[in-house]
Amino acid sequence: MNSAPAPAPAPAPHNPQGPRPHNNTNRHPSQGSDTSANPRRARPHTTNAPRHGNGPRSSRPEAPRSSTPGGRPGRVSRQIQRTLRRGPAPTTTKHTADYFPELAPDNVVRVVPLGGVEEVGRNMIAVETQGEIFVFDAGFQFVSEEAAPGVDYMLPNTKYLEHNTDRVKAVFITHGHLDHIGAIPFIMNRFGNPPIYTRNLSAVMIQKRQEEYPDMPAPNLIVV
Repeated sequence: MNSAPAPAPAPAPHNPQGPRPHNNTNRHPSQGSDTSANPRRARPHTTNAPRHGNGPRSSRPEAPRSSTPGGRPGRVSRQIQRTLRRGPAPTTTKHTADYFPELAPDNVVRVVPLGGVEEVGRNMIAVETQGEIFVFDAGFQFVSEEAAPGVDYMLPNTKYLEHNTDRVKAVFITHGHLDHIGAIPFIMNRFGNPPIYTRNLSAVMIQKRQEEYPDMPAPNLIVV
């Protein structure tokens, strides 16, 4: 019995670009390899650029930051810009405790608290108008032995009145509490002992307290 002949092998496909180059990637590294035959495995060219931090080496050096207006401002430049936007700081004049203001104009009424502001006691206010000064009340402030050992009471600051004694015309007493009349025996002679205008009850209380200090000048009381 005759067997059928074996089929002939299929012809190789025609490659118009020529034969494919032989791939030597299976060679051992010691036998050498042609990297130009496989461009996908070619190593990129690197330079010995300095590293920045812990990251990989960069082939492009980092551009320095510029502090000029055309570049990106740095930290110091931003602080300078904020300072310039705020403008100059306002100028303030520091006055001492014995500051004496200039004479007020005739159309201005000046009120000068000499004590009793945000405290209990030492009530005394000077009102200045048209070159004349009128004082309201003259009291003292009690203090405790714990807060001020050895001090019995505190008096108002009369430096402004002593500096303008010739312009102090009168003292007005509103009522007879010690925080409004207690300082009269101690401070009235400091600014010329001007007349005191008050009601009858307050005048009696002032005279009664004056008996405790006979060596002090007697006040010039005028009952209204």
